[in-house]
Amino acid sequence: MPLLKRIRTIAVKVESVIGTAEALTAAEGAFNAYNVMAQPTPAFEQREAQGQFGVLSAVPGPVSGTVSFRTELGYDNTNIPAWASVLFPACGYVNSTGTFTPRSVAPGASVKTVTIGCYVNGLFKSIAGAVGNFKLIFPTGKMAYIDWTFTGIWQAVTDTAIIAPTYPTLTTEPPLRAANMTTTFNTVAFCSAEISFDSGNKTTLIQCQSGNGLKNALIVDRSPIFTSDPESLLVATQDRYAPLLTTTEQALSLAIGTAITITVPKAQLVDNQEGDREGIVIDQLTWQGNKNAANLDQDVSIVFS
Repeated sequence: MPLLKRIRTIAVKVESVIGTAEALTAAEGAFNAYNVMAQPTPAFEQREAQGQFGVLSAVPGPVSGTVSFRTELGYDNTNIPAWASVLFPACGYVNSTGTFTPRSVAPGASVKTVTIGCYVNGLFKSIAGAVGNFKLIFPTGKMAYIDWTFTGIWQAVTDTAIIAPTYPTLTTEPPLRAANMTTTFNTVAFCSAEISFDSGNKTTLIQCQSGNGLKNALIVDRSPIFTSDPESLLVATQDRYAPLLTTTEQALSLAIGTAITITVPKAQLVDNQEGDREGIVIDQLTWQGNKNAANLDQDVSIVFS
């Protein structure tokens, strides 16, 4: 019988031992996820054939894998949602009384690695020792969402019945719309069709001769990036061109009502391209989130109010 693509779900669990796969159950399928895809990244060493063109059987090397998916930006204005508690620490963002900020440390007490399982209509694919990247996207007037990509160590694929989690509801974790938002750059508010934030994590895999040759994934650097396409303004209102010739840093902030606020204290405008939106001149802007002066790991904050 064919496997049906829509019959799938995901489970994610923080690892108690870094790089050691956790057993997953329905309890770890605690959030709605879409476009779930788990893919291996095999590495083979090719061997030349002797006395003819062609090759001999290739020797397999370490096999890593990626899992990508989308989640709603769901929050009830009270309880930190499950997706944030589990996924943000595996992307280097750690919670302190409702405020998530990045950390420049290896996985351990604060930053975490996770085991991620993808159940596909009876087939189970998974990675362990995984860390990742995320991109928050706010399409104006529509549902806000997050695209996640995790890299880890590919695990053996098995036939496993799909789990039956208890998913969040519109009451326990209502999806937020990109409406009633306040977005400002250097205290000047702007309107746009979309604004996005990319965590910009750089990940790598730790090599080790135990197991299949890989130990776990690791975040080794980050370069946070914001993009948006606000309506163009006169220089007298806000000069978005002069900063391209300087090292000027200014505050960038976006808030969805009183629910979630993202702040970059030292945002540097690094690109401004003219665009068109149905006859309206727009600025296609890119900012990078710089280090906040002497304050370590405060380049970005995500606050759940």
